[in-house]
Amino acid sequence: MVDAVLPAGGTITQKGQEPILKALMVVNGSTLLHRAVTSLRSSGLVDRIVVVGPQEVEKSALEAGASIVLQAVGGGAENMLAGLDWLTANDSARRPVAIMATDLPFVDTNSISGFVSSIPEGVDVAVPLVHQHEFLARYPGAPASFVRLVEGNFALTGVYAVNPSAVQRQREVLTRLFKSRKSQWRTAREVGLRHAFRLVRGRLSVPEISAVVTRVFKCSAAAVIGVDASLAFDIDELDDLEWCREANVGFEATS
Repeated sequence: MVDAVLPAGGTITQKGQEPILKALMVVNGSTLLHRAVTSLRSSGLVDRIVVVGPQEVEKSALEAGASIVLQAVGGGAENMLAGLDWLTANDSARRPVAIMATDLPFVDTNSISGFVSSIPEGVDVAVPLVHQHEFLARYPGAPASFVRLVEGNFALTGVYAVNPSAVQRQREVLTRLFKSRKSQWRTAREVGLRHAFRLVRGRLSVPEISAVVTRVFKCSAAAVIGVDASLAFDIDELDDLEWCREANVGFEATS
């Protein structure tokens, strides 16, 4: 059994329109936030679900079965930490927490069940990876970014698991890394230039990536390979949205 935190403040801007909340985009008649919460809830493996976002997401989140909606306090890292703080302040249980994006159009009960079942015991940070060939077999021609490692090319996913206390102890590092995630130079400074150089050249292995996370966050970490490919498809850019529309997967007008 795990708890879950869903940051829901991310936006996307379509041509000629105002920015819209990705969590409130509609696919097959329900918002992406509703899909995320119901997938977690119906798995039977998730207890408390905390959504952190602006007031606009509250109705969709609670109707889907969220335990509580917290007002966004900043960027993604700050909102995630706010959710973790609420969980630890309101229960003495120290179960793992799934941190999940709210822009995953294909997530479902089965993918959540598979992910939760794959979380290694005794690990502070578990990061799922999806093989490139598995992703493209499911979503041929879809835009995606892959990390080149010794074992092959992998897509990062929109969900991972953390030990709350371990992450909360490193909140400054987490916030700093989140803010620098779009700058290769600043990220390299955080993880170390040698490792950053080897990563760019595809010379880091999965165990070495886990070791880097362990060193940076001062907690145990492990990569999890074999989760469902749907966890790696997110609506991060307009190209992702256009692919979904062209693939006729049920995208409608945004809420």
